[in-house]
Amino acid sequence: RPEDKLPKYKVPDDLIISLLSKFCYNSVVDNCGIAFEGKKLRDFIANKREWIRNTYGEYSTQDIIVDIKEHGIIEDHYGMLSFWHQTFFEYFTANHLKWIIEESKDEGTTSRRFLEHFRYKKWDDIIAIFFGLISDRLKEGILKMFYVANDCKEFDKISLLIDISKISRNPKPYIELLKHKDPNVRSYAIHALMEIKSSDAVKPLIELLKDEYSYIRSFAARALGEIKSPEAVQQLIESLKDKVSDSSSATDILAKIKSPEAVQHLIKSLKDMDPSVRSSAAFALGEIKPPAVVQHLIESLKDNDPSVQSSATTALVKLKASESVQPLINLLKDEKLYIRRAAIYTLADLKAPEAVKPFIE
Repeated sequence: RPEDKLPKYKVPDDLIISLLSKFCYNSVVDNCGIAFEGKKLRDFIANKREWIRNTYGEYSTQDIIVDIKEHGIIEDHYGMLSFWHQTFFEYFTANHLKWIIEESKDEGTTSRRFLEHFRYKKWDDIIAIFFGLISDRLKEGILKMFYVANDCKEFDKISLLIDISKISRNPKPYIELLKHKDPNVRSYAIHALMEIKSSDAVKPLIELLKDEYSYIRSFAARALGEIKSPEAVQQLIESLKDKVSDSSSATDILAKIKSPEAVQHLIKSLKDMDPSVRSSAAFALGEIKPPAVVQHLIESLKDNDPSVQSSATTALVKLKASESVQPLINLLKDEKLYIRRAAIYTLADLKAPEAVKPFIE
C-alpha cells in the first residue's frame, strides 16, 4: 500500500519546527550560515532536553535529528549538515522572530530588537518572510515602532514597506507615519498609501503639499493623483499658485484626477514662465478634454519650446476637434519654421483630409 512507503516519524512536527526555528535564529544572530557541523545541532538539542521533556515528552537527540533528515529539511555530508535550501533556513528564522514578537511583554525591548535586525542586509529576506507570517494587527504595531523610535536614518527598505502595504490594507499606521520627523519615513509612508488608495489619506496628504522638502511635496501630489480625490484639486491649484509644490508634477496630477475645476487654472498655466509648467498644462488639458480649449492649445503650438509644442499637439489630437483643423492650416503659412513644423505634425496626427492640398502646396 502507498501509505506503507511513507516514512514513520517519531517526533511531533511542532517540536521539530520549534527547535529548528530557535536554532536558525541563533545562527543568524551569530553570523553563521546554512551549513554547520552536526555536533552543533546535537549540542543545541541536548541543551533543550528538559524543555522537550516538559513540553512534548521523552525524545532522544538522535531520533530528532533522524526525523529532521527524513523530512528532507537537512542533508548530511559526512558529518557536516546543511539546509537543502536557503529559504528553509530563512523561514525557520522568521518563524522564531514571529514567536519573539508575539510573546514579548516588553514593547521597548521588542522594538529595539526588531529595529536592529531590520537595519542589517542579512535580515532582508528573513524580514520579508516574517511579514508574510504575521497578522495585520502585528504589522501595524511594528510600523508604530518605527514611528515611536524616531531614529530611522538607515530605514531605506521602501520596496519592503510597499510589499507590506499590499498585504495590510489598513491605511492608519501609514497615515501616522506621515507625521514622522524623518522625511525618508514620510516618503515611505506616502508610497505605501499610493498602493492602498484610501480616501482616509487625502487630508493628511494634502497637508504634505506644504512640506519643507520638495520631493515629499511631489510624492504627496502623486499619491493624491493615484487616489483620484476631487477634494485635493483646490489644494493642488493653491500649491501651484504659491509655488510650494513642483508645478509640472502638480499639473500632471490634475490631469489624472480629470477635474473640470482645474481647467481655468490649467489654461492660465499655458502662459507660465516655466516651460515645463506650460507643457504639463497642455498635456493635462488633453487628458481632461474640456470644451473650448482648442484655441488656447493652438496658441501653444506657437510656443518656442519644443516640449510645449509636443504636448499641445498631443492634446489637440486627443480632443479630435474639427474646429482646430482650419486654424492649424493657417499656421502652415507662419513665418516661423518651428510653428509651421508643429502645425504639420498636428495635422498629420489628426489625419485631416482638408490638410492634403495645403501639404502639397
